[in-house]
Amino acid sequence: MICSPAALPVKVKARSACSATVRCHPRRIRSSSTATANGCLIPRSCAKSDGGFNYTTTDLATVDYRLKTWSPNEIVYVVDDRQSGHFKKLFLIVARWKPEAAKSVKLVHVGFGKILGDDGKPFKTRSGDTVKLGDLLGEAEERAFKTVNEKSAELPEAQRKEIARVVGLGAVKYADLLPNRQSDYVFSWDKMLALQGNTAPYLLYAYARIKSIFRKAGGKHSTLSIQRSTSNWQRRKNACSQLICSISG
Repeated sequence: MICSPAALPVKVKARSACSATVRCHPRRIRSSSTATANGCLIPRSCAKSDGGFNYTTTDLATVDYRLKTWSPNEIVYVVDDRQSGHFKKLFLIVARWKPEAAKSVKLVHVGFGKILGDDGKPFKTRSGDTVKLGDLLGEAEERAFKTVNEKSAELPEAQRKEIARVVGLGAVKYADLLPNRQSDYVFSWDKMLALQGNTAPYLLYAYARIKSIFRKAGGKHSTLSIQRSTSNWQRRKNACSQLICSISG
């Protein structure tokens, strides 16, 4: 199985704005339309009239390259839901272009929701709004470290940094996995690192309190009788355990 598309160089011979010949060595395809479920044809441009190529061109070349290079049985595209229409048409073109390969290779688009800014608008890669993962995790640790310094300044610096690392990374992971995969969510540092509500810092705080109770009980866990007020407590306990395991791993 191969995940995520990557643009590959192709040779394009433009014929018109809505019709082009795409050369994916060594074969040629001509694709100017795709068929919908009801049989209607929708124009699909593979190249611009000035000779430039677009996402359809590079994605077709990428499929061709992957089929010849790796002979996969499934290709998965992990791209946000705004591109669902593009991939539906792309898969239809591939099915008409390479019918034999389409019978044995499954093309799948795994869509996900948009990450929104404070203004409610989605982050856009082209405009440079997005933050690199390394920078994101680094800032999460820095913000968590600031909070730890404010609340537990008496702890050794090494211990405060380790707490900040666990809380910061946990906050990012939990905030990203919390909503439904296909739901949009607003990226907010304040909500992500809040000590109240359904957040990683709150779960870690609850975990630390539980461990403190066990320590004060002298390690006799089996003799403790913990009253669970609702089933929600068990769900949060399980979520907390999974979060700790994912960070430790």
